[in-house]
Amino acid sequence: MTAKLIVNGVTFDSEGEAVLSLQLAERGIQAIPQFRFDLNRKWRFDFAVKAGRLGIEIEGGTWVNGGHNRGTGYENNCRKYNSAIKHGWRVLRFTTDMVMSLEAIETIQEVLTKIEV
Repeated sequence: MTAKLIVNGVTFDSEGEAVLSLQLAERGIQAIPQFRFDLNRKWRFDFAVKAGRLGIEIEGGTWVNGGHNRGTGYENNCRKYNSAIKHGWRVLRFTTDMVMSLEAIETIQEVLTKIEV
């Protein structure tokens, strides 16, 4: 298990989440970490931009066959993302590499511009 990381008083489960938190703040994007979008389930987005109903997920274990990209974990994520869509959310999914290369933050900015937040 990876050690928890604390950025600006908020605890993150992964390096990707911590780095994206800094990138969002640097660009003035108000994103809520660990936002619970479905009150009937314990599902949370890694980040949510409520004004644009945009959920942002950083997928872990991409190259190590982690729990979220195997069998049950993958299927449960499909249910989570489908539920988000049913509740009117858009969902962007990124890997840690995509965060580090700035692809994630650039995509988030582009999407937010197009949905006029």
